Amino acid sequence: MECVPDDEAGADPAGAKNQPFRLRLGYAVAGIRIVARREDSFRSQCRLAIAAIGTAALLRPAPIWWALLTLSIGLVLALECTNAALEYALDQLHPEQHPEVGHAKDAAAGAVLLASVAAACVGCLMLAAARMPPSAAGQPGNRLHEGNRHRLA
Repeated sequence: MECVPDDEAGADPAGAKNQPFRLRLGYAVAGIRIVARREDSFRSQCRLAIAAIGTAALLRPAPIWWALLTLSIGLVLALECTNAALEYALDQLHPEQHPEVGHAKDAAAGAVLLASVAAACVGCLMLAAARMPPSAAGQPGNRLHEGNRHRLA
């Protein structure tokens, strides 16, 4: 086994890691565009995200709900991109059927499913909070947005 100096270990032959941030950001945006063009599931998740944002805009939730919604959407879409990247790489590296390749793809799809279920739970909890009376659990301001109690009543 040959010893490789630290500065050459894992070196990127194209030098992408040493490119300016703006250029690297462009590669990332190009990757998202590729996934958006190729993957129906990514586009479906984007439509669901837009619907969730629209619903939240109508409900006018407290900032914590916006944060949870944003994190949920980001996680689902990031995992969709990761799943697609894994599928693209595995299909290129191992084009023939192999059980372990199938397991890897299934595991990545399972990660997307778990994140999607968690995001749906966040949405359901946000809707439930919007319907909760202000005096629920004996605490004032238990509504979705304390400042809009009069509007939601």
